[in-house]
Amino acid sequence: MSPTTDGVVSIRPPVPGDAAILVAGRDAEFHRFLGKGSDEPRPSDVVLVDGRVVGWVDVDPDHPAVGPGEINLGYHLFAAERGHGVATRAVRLVLQRLAEAGETSLVVVLIDPANERSLALARRAGFTADGQRDRQLRLVRPVRA
Repeated sequence: MSPTTDGVVSIRPPVPGDAAILVAGRDAEFHRFLGKGSDEPRPSDVVLVDGRVVGWVDVDPDHPAVGPGEINLGYHLFAAERGHGVATRAVRLVLQRLAEAGETSLVVVLIDPANERSLALARRAGFTADGQRDRQLRLVRPVRA
């Protein structure tokens, strides 16, 4: 499958070898907000800049925090790429793909209240507060075609 791109950032399903890159890209911020993480991560998409894997975005329709027609969205970007709009662009690409597929009506992100970068990204991508779940803020965004 060819990557989806906005001309700067691309997303594509993972291929063999990506899991090791994703694990190697973890840092203290990853562990603080996402825990240990899987030894064999399998996100729905890896994020690429100039052909290099720099993070991931994952959609999960089976997450316990979502109901029918909803999907959970998670993301992580390697430290060197943070602060340049890469994650926001990647999330927007996934949101665009979800809108085109037309199978989801609401996207949910769960964010630790201390994770200011992630909260700012969610707001830039159009998410709004929708309460709290298990000590995390729940933000939502309708999917529009």
